Amino acid sequence: LDELGWDTVDGVVLDLGVSSLHLDHAERGFSFIKDGPLDMRMDPAGGMPPASSIVNKGSYSDLNRILKLYGEEPLASKITKAIIAAREEEKITTTLQLASIGLRIAVNSELEELKTFLDRIPERLSPGARVAIISFHSLEDPHLHLREG
Repeated sequence: LDELGWDTVDGVVLDLGVSSLHLDHAERGFSFIKDGPLDMRMDPAGGMPPASSIVNKGSYSDLNRILKLYGEEPLASKITKAIIAAREEEKITTTLQLASIGLRIAVNSELEELKTFLDRIPERLSPGARVAIISFHSLEDPHLHLREG
């Protein structure tokens, strides 16, 4: 908003999550239909490590936490053990080697980014402004409470 020279806005629409642009291009590392590099970064130039780095270097406890927390995966322990065993044989480098949405959320710090936005946007809304948010992941729901005012 500062770059545009706007102090306030009359409305905001957020569409959280990946889009068909991410999924349709296997080279972006999100597709589980077409094989591609295991990347999953929304902004590859943003300095965050790709998902392959997390998968291949993460400890058991880190991977297990990611799968439980971000993926809400009840079989997190078994999947983590399988990842650890598989990467001992060869590095996991493609999306078809690993298909887990929990990694995408961790790679991009999406929940932290959402919280930062939601903490800051109320001060930039004009009186009577509205915010509409489309959420596809249950972990995002608790963060979606703006104060009224």
